[in-house]
Amino acid sequence: MTKFAKDREMAAAFFGHSSFGHYFVIRISSFVIFTTAFLILPSAPAQTNSAIEKVAGSYNAFGLKLLAQTRQSVPGKNVFLSPAGLAFALSMAANGAQGETLRQMMAALQQEAGAPDLNEANQALLGHLSKLNAKIKLEIANSLWTARDAKIKPAFLDVSRQFYQAEVASVDFKDPATAQKINDWCSDHTHGKVPKMVQPPLDANRLILLDAIYFKGDWTVPFDKKLTRDLPFTLGNGQTVTHPRMSRTGDFEYYEDDAFQAVRLPYEGRAVSMYVFLPKKSLAEFLQNLTMANWERWINQLRSRKGAVELPRFKLENEYDLKHVLEALGMPVAFTRRANFHGISDESLYIDWVKQKTYVDVNEEGTEAAAVTGLGFRASVARRGEPPFRMVVDRPFFLAIRENPSGAMLFLGAIVDPR
Repeated sequence: MTKFAKDREMAAAFFGHSSFGHYFVIRISSFVIFTTAFLILPSAPAQTNSAIEKVAGSYNAFGLKLLAQTRQSVPGKNVFLSPAGLAFALSMAANGAQGETLRQMMAALQQEAGAPDLNEANQALLGHLSKLNAKIKLEIANSLWTARDAKIKPAFLDVSRQFYQAEVASVDFKDPATAQKINDWCSDHTHGKVPKMVQPPLDANRLILLDAIYFKGDWTVPFDKKLTRDLPFTLGNGQTVTHPRMSRTGDFEYYEDDAFQAVRLPYEGRAVSMYVFLPKKSLAEFLQNLTMANWERWINQLRSRKGAVELPRFKLENEYDLKHVLEALGMPVAFTRRANFHGISDESLYIDWVKQKTYVDVNEEGTEAAAVTGLGFRASVARRGEPPFRMVVDRPFFLAIRENPSGAMLFLGAIVDPR
């Protein structure tokens, strides 16, 4: 039995069946983040479940490498990313790539399959994510904005519509109003959390490809606001600051070893949870050991245990230029005039910019998170009997918001300063 099927069976045993809405909206009550009714996923063929788990696992591996490389580009800063959002955007672009450009993009995404197989896997994963419990909100949207005089191949647009439900708009990039139209789309699909993604002039662009992810989930058991206090938090540079820290006691899924403490904080519905890892030494040392094998092993060792969790309340907004990060991850050709995107157009196109904007708000009620990823193309010319634990997150830590049945990390981050 696959891990996906086991999670579904466990959900059914404990919570009974529930219904879901449609329309690329995922309501999550668990965090990557979701209690009252548990989510029961509709039965799906084992082959489909396996494909979902496989592509989710590859995107997780991509995400861990993305986190490590991004931290190098912004040393000493908070990093909060959506590896899933970037993976979906790059997957759409890969449909127009050929030759070495395609090979490098697939390798960066940790993919062995060809683009058609990846499209089907992404379609299955997106379909799965659109059927989460109604207590959680997870919305994923894609769009393509093409220059009116750009001869984009219909086959490329058709694949984007079919497998990624992408909206397609033909626009005048020379018109300053186009930037506002694109920003309005980003704001609408992130509930106002990413209101501005691009700014004029945009006339050098021939194609802009966007992916937006929005998540909102309440904790199954909220933190009591009356228990939130201003307490010390030690920053990555060793400086101590005072910051609001939430507190809750009860039953948690918890794991601890010589290197860290870890806890799962579910959102209502429990399909999504936030996983918080608190290193006992440095965050950098912990992240060096954060491999996919260790990640899977660690979360599988979480066990129910009574204890107390103290977690900083924080709200972050970040913007990342990911062009050089992706070059370092093994796909440099796509950003040069040697790029081959003739599956998109007979024009000689290359990726000019890759940007991701993220937002996260973690408070006593739950979590709200959003991300928009943009690619701009231009032409060339605990166990029973154990004592209660205490986990005080008062120093840099790692977190991931994970959709549990598929295992997909929707967001992940390394938080060194919660202010």
